[in-house]
Amino acid sequence: MANHNKPLRIPAIWNPKIAASSKIPESIGLRGRQGCDILMCIAPNRAVRSQIARKLGSLGLILSLILLNLNISIVKATTKDIHPNHRFQAVPNAQLDTIGEIISSVQDQDGFIWFGGDSGLARFDGYNIKLYRHVPDNSNSLSSLRIRKLLLDSQQRMWVATDAGLNLYRPQSDDFKRYQHDGQNPSSLSHNKISALYEDNHGQLWLGTIGGGLNQFQPETDTFVHYKHDSLNPHGIRSNIIWAIHGDLNGNLWIGVQGHGLDRITVKTGFVEHYQYSPDDPQSLSSNDVTSLYIDSQNQLWVGTFGGGLNRFNREQQTFTRFHLTSNNSTTNNSRSNNSTKNNSQDIKGSTVSDILEDSTGNLWVVTDDGGLSLRVKNKNIFEQVSLSQHFTQAERQGKKIRSIYQDRDNNLWLGHSPSGASLSDHYAATFQHFQHHSSNKSSLSDNHINALTEDRTGNIWFSTKAGIHHLDTETSEITRLNTLGASPSGASCLELQPVRSLLVSSIGELWIGSERNGACRFNPKTGESSHYRAENNIYSSSVRQLNGNSSPHLTDSTVNILYEDSLKNIWLGTNYGGLNKFNRQHNHFTHYPSKDKTGKGISSSTITAIFESRSGDFWVGTNSGLNRLNRETGHITYYKHNPEDLNTLGSDHITAISDDNKGNLWIGTRNQGVNKFDIKNHVFSQYTTKDGLASNKINALAEDPNGQIWINTHKGISSFSPGTKKILNYDRRHGFLVTNNSANINANTFRLTQKNDIFIGGSNGLSRFNPNNMPNNHNPAPVVLTELLIFNRPVAINQAGSPLQHALNKTQNITLSAQQSVFSIEYAGLNYRLPELNRYAYRLLGRSDEWLHTGATRSATFANLPSGQYTLEIKAANNEGLWSKEPTATLTITVLPHWWRTWWAYSGLTLIVIGALALLWFSITNRREARHQSALNIRLLMADQTKDIFLINTSQELHAPINGIVGIAESLLDGSGGQLSPVLQQNLHIITDSGRRLSSLVNDILDFSKLRDHTLELKRQPTDLYQIVEEVITLSLPLVATKPIQIKNSVSHQLPAVMADKQRLQQILLNLVNNAIRFTDEGSVVISAVPLQQHLWIQVVDTGIGISESKLSSIFSPFEQLDNATGQQYSGSGLGLSVSKELVELHGGVIQVDSVLGSGSTFRFSLETSDQ
Repeated sequence: MANHNKPLRIPAIWNPKIAASSKIPESIGLRGRQGCDILMCIAPNRAVRSQIARKLGSLGLILSLILLNLNISIVKATTKDIHPNHRFQAVPNAQLDTIGEIISSVQDQDGFIWFGGDSGLARFDGYNIKLYRHVPDNSNSLSSLRIRKLLLDSQQRMWVATDAGLNLYRPQSDDFKRYQHDGQNPSSLSHNKISALYEDNHGQLWLGTIGGGLNQFQPETDTFVHYKHDSLNPHGIRSNIIWAIHGDLNGNLWIGVQGHGLDRITVKTGFVEHYQYSPDDPQSLSSNDVTSLYIDSQNQLWVGTFGGGLNRFNREQQTFTRFHLTSNNSTTNNSRSNNSTKNNSQDIKGSTVSDILEDSTGNLWVVTDDGGLSLRVKNKNIFEQVSLSQHFTQAERQGKKIRSIYQDRDNNLWLGHSPSGASLSDHYAATFQHFQHHSSNKSSLSDNHINALTEDRTGNIWFSTKAGIHHLDTETSEITRLNTLGASPSGASCLELQPVRSLLVSSIGELWIGSERNGACRFNPKTGESSHYRAENNIYSSSVRQLNGNSSPHLTDSTVNILYEDSLKNIWLGTNYGGLNKFNRQHNHFTHYPSKDKTGKGISSSTITAIFESRSGDFWVGTNSGLNRLNRETGHITYYKHNPEDLNTLGSDHITAISDDNKGNLWIGTRNQGVNKFDIKNHVFSQYTTKDGLASNKINALAEDPNGQIWINTHKGISSFSPGTKKILNYDRRHGFLVTNNSANINANTFRLTQKNDIFIGGSNGLSRFNPNNMPNNHNPAPVVLTELLIFNRPVAINQAGSPLQHALNKTQNITLSAQQSVFSIEYAGLNYRLPELNRYAYRLLGRSDEWLHTGATRSATFANLPSGQYTLEIKAANNEGLWSKEPTATLTITVLPHWWRTWWAYSGLTLIVIGALALLWFSITNRREARHQSALNIRLLMADQTKDIFLINTSQELHAPINGIVGIAESLLDGSGGQLSPVLQQNLHIITDSGRRLSSLVNDILDFSKLRDHTLELKRQPTDLYQIVEEVITLSLPLVATKPIQIKNSVSHQLPAVMADKQRLQQILLNLVNNAIRFTDEGSVVISAVPLQQHLWIQVVDTGIGISESKLSSIFSPFEQLDNATGQQYSGSGLGLSVSKELVELHGGVIQVDSVLGSGSTFRFSLETSDQ
């Protein structure tokens, strides 16, 4: 235990050197199996156990006691993948399943991928499948459905071997030329069942058949030379059934024959040498049934067999090294010797080899029918199984076997599957290493939800899940789960602080754990003790503001968002409601930096979201209300806030992460406004959002890697930002990045750029690890090929009636369209198979526009009604990383013929039409004169109408003052200012005031009606108490019911929310409706009420008056509309009150309605939006 001053490294606990015979209690949990002590767990063998105990002696006991004192309980989990650099994804196309088992694949000269299956041939462009099948009545179709082999020769010709002959694909006509056996022609193919194809170094095409021996194709004459087995010739080939052909660099041709092993043919001399299985020779061929052959880049011959596994030929010793299955696999009766010896580390998984491939990096891949896929890494002499469970999703691996393997020009690996389907190597997913929880795997994570992570001095990772704290050895990928960790004076364990929000391993090896609502815990590995810190009474109080700059033994808040150690070895704790705390280790106290007090001193907010010390020594604190630069010596704080009127300020005040770069710039992540770069020298902020290419504006964390790239963890994945070029690359689930972040708690605690330049990211789906230097770059632009021509949305075939195509579209340079073919589309594809859904496209039609039209992921261009003429369509594409081709990679000249009326007889007819048109000209002139006269009359009427409006407005405004004066004098006299009045005089004064008010209301209605019609009336909306407004309206309306037996009632509840309204206009609406109700009610009541509905109040005025006839309901809100009773008596009024009320309600965003039955009263209701206040 000499390394107490080093950070705690959990895997060291498992070192046998610390073991002793002392019993470990079950409560500690360090048990290999139930009831065993440390030595028993480590060394079950008694002799070994005794030897360890003698050597360790008392040292082991001491270490065991210390281990007990630490009280650390662990569960080991190894999640290191055998081949973390290989991942495969299924080709997502249901049509591919229709061709069945994929036996062979190839890439043609244009870049298409072809799959040969046992039920047909398929061409793949990254998006769609085009099927090719045998058509009995079409000699230009495939000769058979069953495809056995595909080959692209040195002249870029694609050959298709089938069960019914050889086929040559003709790209120009998109069909096939057949070569088949003809009994009448000795120079034809010797047999129709072709099992093998190979082109040698001299361009000679060789074919192996099932029953017809070996064939050599003579392209000059389209004939074949046959090499067959002759039982009388011991120097000829040993069988007419040939399964495999391959040539070496020495000019030899190797052929695998059924039942007779391997033949080597010296092509120049025709000499044949035989290699066969010998039961007495373990260095002979392992089986006489050879199924596949391959010559690697080192000129080594690999021989795959049926039942005997894989063999490697040693040219110098003329012997074979065997690689095959060691378990209980059935093999052919002549494939192995019982005396044979083999190195198990060299074995492949499986005994029957169906395909062999050396990839561009020198790795050797072996496909076996019964074992799947095995890999021999370059310069290593071992084969390892590529597990389907590790390298494919469950849906992809279920019921799937690997049948074939192929590598294209872009180094993509393609796997053909049985019974159907294909897979593609995923270069991006191979970069990520994932640690996740699997219920069926006890060695997986205890839980997928990562709350926080940190790195210790040795480069190992500590992280927290809902199920506890874990330790990850970054060298071995071993995960250790901590079940208990120390004990505080109160007896509580640090691991009881759940949920965890932040973690830190300090420079002296102390483990700090920050929790939500339970404070922080400091674990000391030297003593095994821990200290627990909380806010006083475990709650945040406003009194902490008085502690600014002072210290106490308590935190200012028990929710610790951030733990950070600066270069001065200070530990800083950022809390959720209590601001910032600095730990004083000597006094076990905290210095407090709460949020701003009344004097303006303090952090800009009590919620701390990020802490960072820059390389220049500046100390930065991020909050949910701005950025702070803290001078740790003086306590002075410089504030940086968002100013919407200044684009050079922060984009958002809600800070989520802070980092810097090697040029001294500060990078700030925000909650919803992307990333900000702060040029500290010039005090200028630059903002980068989704408009600039970021995957999301919700930033989790960010950091600069050694190459100067800024890595940004967002709500929708990770982004790589190049400050120099401002290029942004986004990586998400489609790239194999499985971790998604918890948007409810965005922070930098689940992101780490380590000392080894690995990036660890935790989220709700587990923990991911990758190295930015290993992130693949796709430097290959996507070449564009034309895939389909559609006219009026119907595909056009070659040479069909009316078709403009004489060749396949991707081999066509120009097309001619008739005027009737006015709507046509060109479909295309960029042949980039690495995440083709991220390819982007642009096209332009020269002759119409020189501008490029960017269509995003859309892969078609549609044109309608183009004028006759000649155009050139140019198309270019960007690959999944945004790399555009420098020049258009697909061009097509399009000629559009003129319409019939552009012919000579059309021009003659047009002349006659012109003459007829002249005859109609006189009538047209007459009509125009009449139209001008009518237009002049309309203008005069419009001017008269405008003059009338001006007169009404001016007159109404002039009438206001005298009317108000008359009403005021009459009311003053009624109030007794002129002494005692006689009843008759009082009645006359009442008539004057009532008439004056009505006239004033009429004037107001006229003014409002004019403003509403001209849209010049403005509202001053504010939260308004409806009940109070109704009370005022009732008070103003009381004089109207003084002579009528009518009761006005306010039924509006005090509990209703306020409405958003212009008080004056709301009062005007209600006065119009109430006065209208009183006017048409002789006795009874007028009730005003309101009911809430969703975010509105519905206000209604109900009377017991004469009602409204059904014929009047539809026009009741029309201007100047007058009502009458059942006898036809018309009531006086301007007819503007209801119209103005309707306009005012609608101006508030509401609606007004009326329900009425003649003779039974009326109900007017309208809606207003409620206030949030």
